[in-house]
Amino acid sequence: MNDKLKVLNITNYNHGVLGGVENYNRKIYECFPNFTFFEIPLLKSKKDNMLPKIKNVKIIDDINFFQPILTSNNILTKLNKVRNRNSQMNDISDEIENIIRKENIDIILVNTTYFFNKYFFNKYKENLVLVQHVSPEFYFHDFNFIDDWKQVKMSLLKRILNFWIKIRFPIINHIKYFVVFDKVNEDIFKKKYKNKKITFFPINIPSEYSVCDIKKNIKKYDFVSPIRLEKQKNIDGLVDFAKDNPNYKFVICGEGSDVDKIKHIKNIYYMGKLNKSELKKVMCSSKYVLLFSFYEGFPTCISEGFSLGVPAISTNTYPSSKYLIGDNLDRGFIFDLNNTNEINKFIESNDYLTTSNNCLRFSKENLTLDKFRESWKKVISFIKE
Repeated sequence: MNDKLKVLNITNYNHGVLGGVENYNRKIYECFPNFTFFEIPLLKSKKDNMLPKIKNVKIIDDINFFQPILTSNNILTKLNKVRNRNSQMNDISDEIENIIRKENIDIILVNTTYFFNKYFFNKYKENLVLVQHVSPEFYFHDFNFIDDWKQVKMSLLKRILNFWIKIRFPIINHIKYFVVFDKVNEDIFKKKYKNKKITFFPINIPSEYSVCDIKKNIKKYDFVSPIRLEKQKNIDGLVDFAKDNPNYKFVICGEGSDVDKIKHIKNIYYMGKLNKSELKKVMCSSKYVLLFSFYEGFPTCISEGFSLGVPAISTNTYPSSKYLIGDNLDRGFIFDLNNTNEINKFIESNDYLTTSNNCLRFSKENLTLDKFRESWKKVISFIKE
């Protein structure tokens, strides 16, 4: 494999807060130090913090960034925002094409759910890899009205429009290579599209933590939630669960616009933003990683927890939960947001030591940097053969 390739990475940022996409990008850059990466961070504002400078990465931050379509219950407002965003996509496509020609780019990675331009994808599909970051249905058309589309009350007009979009704009027809989260997602994609090159491997792997001693470590907290405090993470649902279960101790680490919702709850300990060593101590002092999210991709906090022997309790709102936690719930528990009482029943009956050891074993077998690197080498070799 050519070790001097030039790779364009079209990605996005969580407005200055390091999340799964950012950490995932950093892992790719570290795995291929001889490549030259050109990063286009869509959705980034000028005030956002960037990842620490990496020698083989050039940040292209003069593209005309666009913002996601904001939530609105007015269908005309949504349509107007869709039209504006599609216009911005076309402008961005032209700018990206100039970069591809100027820098002689070998491979294009699309690591964002905000840039779907079927004409661009079709033109460069021989060199383009689309990486899954949200649920599969999102990729079966090349735009949707809002990020949390499923949460908006269904209407007849919405149903008609959504059906029309899926037929009219199938972006997957313009993609040669997909990288998806796991076997569950691979099966979903392959069932719908049998003639595409689709491969799976975990896109978010844990940091190089040393494993905490699960036998000796004192579990100070029942649940830890290392999350961005924003709408996607369903902070309201987490707070309601904490209020309904005052005997449990919760610790939340992270930043975001919903931080005020948790500050005055007696059994929630808020620690703000933590560095890696601080977060490791908190996670090792917690029994379970808890996620109440409306939707997820491949949650970093679960893979981090597994590497420390900390099981996960998570919503059933994303396919990767089945891969991570297991069909037989070997590594935690998957619950429905409408039935959180099931969490208590699981905790009462769970053999914690066995579940914790299952997490460690799964992490060592599936969530390693070496496996991540080798999987990406296969993708790159396929593109360049």
